[in-house]
Formats: sequence, structure tokens, C-alpha cells
Amino acid sequence: MTGKVIVFIVVIAVILIYTLSNTEPVEVRFLIWHAPISKALITLGSLLLGVILGIVIAKLDQKRRKNRERR
Repeated sequence: MTGKVIVFIVVIAVILIYTLSNTEPVEVRFLIWHAPISKALITLGSLLLGVILGIVIAKLDQKRRKNRERR
């Protein structure tokens, strides 16, 4: 296995262990909305949002650099 695969597996394992150990519900309040949600869902949602934002920003930067090279 390559180094990237090993790092990926270790990161996923750490995320799963952390998520599964934090399953108790907490009260989430946002503006007028509030609901009990487990810490695991908050953690996974935050992680997913960060990954999506990272991909979008990387693609926008890649597109900007490509346009700059054409000029």
C-alpha cells in the first residue's frame, strides 16, 4: 500500500473512533431553530462541510490559475 492510502485509512479510523465515542445528544440553537442532535452528527456534518468547501475552493483556484496562464 502506498503512503497516501495508509494515511487515509488512519484518518478515517480516527474520525470513526471520535465520532462513535461522542454519541450523546446536545441542544443546537441557530437563530430561531433549535433541536437536539448527537455530537456525532455535528462532527460528521462539520467534516463534510469542510471537505466540500475545500474541494470547491481548490477547483476555483485551479480554474483561476488556468485562466491566468492563457493570458
